Amino acid sequence: MVDKPGKTKNIQNTNFEESLWDAANKLRGSVESSEYKHIT
Repeated sequence: MVDKPGKTKNIQNTNFEESLWDAANKLRGSVESSEYKHIT
């Protein structure tokens, strides 16, 4: 059985989004998200 191309792309997008959120959280550090808007 062959996987559908759209399904694979969706999984890759999800992994990419997770990577972006993880990177953003690391950069934000211990600052609360509600307070971070004042820094940027």
